Amino acid sequence: MKIHSIKFKITCWYTGIITLLFGVIFLCALWYLGRYSEEAVSEEIQDEAGDLLENFYGDSPDFPLENRTLFFDDGVMLSVYGEDSEFIDGIFPEDFPEDTPLMGGAMRKVRQQGESWFVYDRKAELSDGQTVWIRGIYSYSSLVTDNLWMLRLMAVLFPLIAVFTGLIGYRMLVKALRPVLLITETANEITSSMTLSRRIPVPMNRDEIYELCRTFNQMLESLEKNFQRERQFSSDAAHELRTPVSVILSHCEYCLEELDLPEEAEDEIKVIQKKARQMSELVSRLLEISRSERKKDSLEKEEVDLILLAESVAEELQEKAEQKEITIEIDDQLKNPVILADMSMMTRLFINLTDNAVAYGRKRGYLRIHMTEEGDQVSLRFEDNGIGIPLEEQERIWDRFYQVDAGHTRGENFGLGLFMVRQIAEWHKGTVSVESRPGRGSTFTVILPRKNF
Repeated sequence: MKIHSIKFKITCWYTGIITLLFGVIFLCALWYLGRYSEEAVSEEIQDEAGDLLENFYGDSPDFPLENRTLFFDDGVMLSVYGEDSEFIDGIFPEDFPEDTPLMGGAMRKVRQQGESWFVYDRKAELSDGQTVWIRGIYSYSSLVTDNLWMLRLMAVLFPLIAVFTGLIGYRMLVKALRPVLLITETANEITSSMTLSRRIPVPMNRDEIYELCRTFNQMLESLEKNFQRERQFSSDAAHELRTPVSVILSHCEYCLEELDLPEEAEDEIKVIQKKARQMSELVSRLLEISRSERKKDSLEKEEVDLILLAESVAEELQEKAEQKEITIEIDDQLKNPVILADMSMMTRLFINLTDNAVAYGRKRGYLRIHMTEEGDQVSLRFEDNGIGIPLEEQERIWDRFYQVDAGHTRGENFGLGLFMVRQIAEWHKGTVSVESRPGRGSTFTVILPRKNF
């Protein structure tokens, strides 16, 4: 149970409230028991004294007063005194002060040396005209013993009740929040796989969880439709732009090669040609993304030799790297360089990461491609000493069309390369991450499984 989870918090509140409630009930019961015990003791002493007095009235006047108190106990010690307070018969506690004066009336407490007793004195006149005092004594320690027993019982039951309440409450919460956990797991799977066609299972009971699941599914359906419309728009726009861009490029080439133009007009056409080529590259990237997204659920798996792939990409981009005097080095530590993957997508992943390092690299810099094995996975590290990426922007570089420093690449990059890298890695059940410091360079790490995707 996580220390800050909702289950933990609600269990603590629930257990605390129930425990506090039981504590108040126990304290009230203990207080009531103490008062009730004193009243019960008072009634018991008076009843026993009355019973003894009735016994005196019921027997013959000639029957001696001695030994009659032996029949009255129930925790009450009875004794009989004459009119002048002389002791006639009875029993009393060993430590009870014998010089305690006889006083008729209400119940009272007598204390001596830390001991306490309830004392009740009653004066009565017998049928023969003789006046006697009847004294009832009840040890206060007996009452305290009963209350201490209740306290000990509370001390044992209290933690047991708290633990039992906490366990029962937690089990109830786990059962009640199980649909929420299922929602969270499904949402995480949808987020990691970017499969918006999945839906959260809806429970049978039409309760709050049912409404929550239904709302989530409606949101996912709306998002899926919006993404589909966006992808369709990108694809349609790229298709529509391809023809006019090709026409612009062909006319620029015709003007530059076939017409005798003034130098100023030729320069202007070259500017148009350069921008048209950039637009053509953007259209090609958008079409490539569109094709990749349609293809992601049916990848063409084949054996891909990563060493040969890295060497071919390095050779393809060597001319562009030489323009900035950037060296491309391949550090191969793979015993088996072959993985099962989609060849075209792996090629695009290597091209995008290599081209990104060259585009944002510094003059006379380097790009080192390290390939190592990690169990059933391979690790690809693209390390450069380029301009680096600020920490606050490192999470955004994976977004479509986002560029850290657009001016540095002179408009040659469109912010789609790293977006495609992450997509390709995830479609192959892999991961991609970045470590970078501004002015010190960046390291992109791609972890890919050999076969299982």
